[in-house]
Amino acid sequence: RGIFSGQFIIDPNGDDDGDGVPNGTDNCPNTANPDQADTDGNGIGDACQDTDGDSVIDTEDNCVETPNVDQLDTDGNGVGDACQDSDGDSVFDNEDNCINTPNSDQLDTNGNGVGDICDTSYENTDNIILEVISESCENQDNGIINITVTETYVSYTVTVTGDGTDENETMTSGSISFDNLSVGAYTVCVNVDGRDFEQCFEINIDAAVPLDGIFGLVDDSNGDSDVETTMVNINSGTPPFTVMFNNDIILITNEKIFEVETMGSGLLEIKSGKACEGIMSRAMEGSNILNFVASPNPVIDVLKITLPEISQNAVYTEIFDINGKLIYKSEIQVYNSKSINIPFSSFSSGLYFVKLSLNEPKTIKIIKK
Repeated sequence: RGIFSGQFIIDPNGDDDGDGVPNGTDNCPNTANPDQADTDGNGIGDACQDTDGDSVIDTEDNCVETPNVDQLDTDGNGVGDACQDSDGDSVFDNEDNCINTPNSDQLDTNGNGVGDICDTSYENTDNIILEVISESCENQDNGIINITVTETYVSYTVTVTGDGTDENETMTSGSISFDNLSVGAYTVCVNVDGRDFEQCFEINIDAAVPLDGIFGLVDDSNGDSDVETTMVNINSGTPPFTVMFNNDIILITNEKIFEVETMGSGLLEIKSGKACEGIMSRAMEGSNILNFVASPNPVIDVLKITLPEISQNAVYTEIFDINGKLIYKSEIQVYNSKSINIPFSSFSSGLYFVKLSLNEPKTIKIIKK
């Protein structure tokens, strides 16, 4: 009983490890090493030296100067992962985000744990996104291709070919656009600069479709005889649709099938959300109803006028300028008993009046772009 306040002293003349070398001169007094090998000459025998202090002696340690109790050696080459530097960039493999590619800066822009220099995230199927916007108005040749990429740690070169177009642009940000494209088929290829990767897409810029539809008279014989109900069925066009009667707005709707009520004679007109898609119009004259669709209005090259069913093979057509001067006259062939095409390409921009000689002559106001 009591407190021991002394110290244990190794007997210098003893031989605790039984290797035949006295403790006082043994460079590993607790580890048998009769050869007393001391490769680095630091006074500690190779048999017991643990330079990194990880409890694994140097002669068995696969990372002599880096603590690694687990001695992990993934590739089995005898060098522990904790001290192996496969690419020689001074970053050990267990911390290197590109083990086989030198990148001492360890740059990882997208933060996915893989260094930019060896990251192949640009190959992901959702990395490149294409948006194709077809022609907005007839004969405008204003199609657009938008290319967006998610991975911006690499740079890209985009090539667009087709229909007389051969453009090559470098992306300086996460997106790029090609505009003023004519109607037709195109090939879009995205290349990653400095990498062996290319992804191509086959796309089409579709032609714009003018405002088009059908007017129909609803039987309202049991209703107010002074009120006329017209059924409208829009086949093509961009909503919202504005319905006007004698220049007064009577309805704005996003629906493509709807009814409108009018009273008396006048002009029923429908405009779409895009002025360049043209105007549908219907002359309301009691029981004598004529259906007209003039598109595109404004017009660039050719004006198409859809008529009610007529028996005429040709329609005598006159065009007057804003001053009332006759600038064009011709008998124009009727196609499929319901439409005529009027040339406008040679006219300058402005307001014109097209007069059609039908059973009852009709005049339509047209704008030339």
